[in-house]
Amino acid sequence: MLSRKENNELANVKIKSIIGQDAVLEGTLNAKETTRVDGLIRGDVEIGEVLVLGVTGKIVGNVKASTIMVGGQVEGDLTAKEKIVISATGKVNGNIRSKKLIVDENGVFRGQCFMGEDAAPQIAELPDKSEKSDRSDKSEKRL
Repeated sequence: MLSRKENNELANVKIKSIIGQDAVLEGTLNAKETTRVDGLIRGDVEIGEVLVLGVTGKIVGNVKASTIMVGGQVEGDLTAKEKIVISATGKVNGNIRSKKLIVDENGVFRGQCFMGEDAAPQIAELPDKSEKSDRSDKSEKRL
């Protein structure tokens, strides 16, 4: 179970992409913005913002994101720029690299953990929304 702070934080997150409970994705998933996974992914996942892995979600592959919230199962390594939260229903079999790690009571983590400022190597920066809007403003002015 997530703490009140994490629940409030999650409530304020605007999810842009969803992999539904009955969906199965085989291959790499890349998304710039917050993504929720309730289905199965067999492959690596790279998210520019927050990855929310729901209770029914499962990822078999390595995961990189700014923040990773695990309510389901992960079989692979996790790398987060900011933090990783493993809820009471979450299970991780793999190594973790992150500035911060939160494991709720009954959450499961099997692997090695590397924490601190230097632990999470720079994740390839995806284009910033502000850069995108600056470009579109310039192109609109040219029209």
